[in-house]
Amino acid sequence: MTNDGLNICVADIRNKIYEAGLLRTDERMILIAGNCVLLEHFTGKKYSYRMVDLHVIKAKHLFSRKKPLTENGYQRAVETMLVQASPEGRLAIGDSRIRARELLNHIFCSILPDFLNRRLFQY
Repeated sequence: MTNDGLNICVADIRNKIYEAGLLRTDERMILIAGNCVLLEHFTGKKYSYRMVDLHVIKAKHLFSRKKPLTENGYQRAVETMLVQASPEGRLAIGDSRIRARELLNHIFCSILPDFLNRRLFQY
């Protein structure tokens, strides 16, 4: 993962968590928000959710549910991770929307017009 949060290799993050001894056998990565990872584990009766803060390489139990998370549940999980993350992790999660907006702005205001201008003047 780079400092700007754009180049995220899920396999590298998974290996980092595994090597730290924090990844359980049947646990899976659900989402990555900033420098935090949401993990899901089905216990047989309920779904258990934990977060791993990649700055301090620590896992924290967030909550358990009888049913898996829905789309609204993911947003609430990210908000919960934001509250429980280390200060560095909080900044990364909070900055993700700003960074996404900046990235889209750059694509549509710089890259796309440049591309279209080159194509128009090619002929």
